[in-house]
Amino acid sequence: MPFSVKYSEEETIALLQRKDEQAFAYLYENYSGAILGVIQKIISTQSLAEDTLQDTFVKIWKGIDSYDATKGRLFTWMIKVARNTSLDVVKSKDFKNSRKNQEMSDFVYDLKHDNSTVRHLDSVGLKSVINKLKEDFRVIIDMAYYQGYTQVEIAEHLNIPLGTVKTRARNALMALKQVL
Repeated sequence: MPFSVKYSEEETIALLQRKDEQAFAYLYENYSGAILGVIQKIISTQSLAEDTLQDTFVKIWKGIDSYDATKGRLFTWMIKVARNTSLDVVKSKDFKNSRKNQEMSDFVYDLKHDNSTVRHLDSVGLKSVINKLKEDFRVIIDMAYYQGYTQVEIAEHLNIPLGTVKTRARNALMALKQVL
């Protein structure tokens, strides 16, 4: 059921910091789809992605006091929390072991599911926004935020200096800010 109440970003933050459950429900209702889309770019298994979404919102609820409005918008911070939570899952020993022991039919499901993820991201408009960026920026954003590479790994993979990766990442985020 959609919320009839709409909060501004500032109101949402203030209410979340006071641990207002209705504001948290509002946040989940309005942002969980987009956050799940980001998570699914890193974790292709639907059930694990949904578990990670729940973990992400628990971290948002518990860590809202660490949000700093001077460093960016609430949604940007939430995406960062989701990305970091997803990367923690992917890098965990349990996840790696589960991938080694996965049956062939599960891989087929993951491949089918990946196409729907791209469509889901299109529905929230992220893909079209990212496609407006220069190729160098798109590659960095894709590798860092959707494939889970660190900046060092990106530099090694693309065979470019780490400083170049950092500069392109910063410029890409500034370009995204302009587009948004």
